[in-house]
Amino acid sequence: MKKRVEIPELEKLNINYMTTNLKIEEIFMDFSDKGRVLELAAGQGGLSLRLKNMGYSVIASDLLSSNFKVSDIEFVRMDLNKSFPFRDEYFDYIVCVEGVEHIESHFHFVRECYRILKRGGSVSYTHLTLPTN
Repeated sequence: MKKRVEIPELEKLNINYMTTNLKIEEIFMDFSDKGRVLELAAGQGGLSLRLKNMGYSVIASDLLSSNFKVSDIEFVRMDLNKSFPFRDEYFDYIVCVEGVEHIESHFHFVRECYRILKRGGSVSYTHLTLPTN
């Protein structure tokens, strides 16, 4: 059974941590190569911090830099509707938790992720789904 690493810094930084992030952590625990991760729509930075503490090299990004609370992780302000400011095949992993539903073109998002992802890399994303009743 896998054990999560407890990170008290989340509480000290008053970072809200969604249960969806716990599933993403589980996925990343299975990767043997602790490579370079881009977190898109990073929000406050809780997942970025947890991935960093798992041994990954993390760059976080979001449209609003004012929400990001983690000072020791590189942050890049970016709009997911525009070209991503990274060179081709730069990241081993890309993660986006509940950010995809806020973009205008999903086709553009997939193309840009494919462009900056290394061959054999992995993209993990979640999409917010609300009940209909």
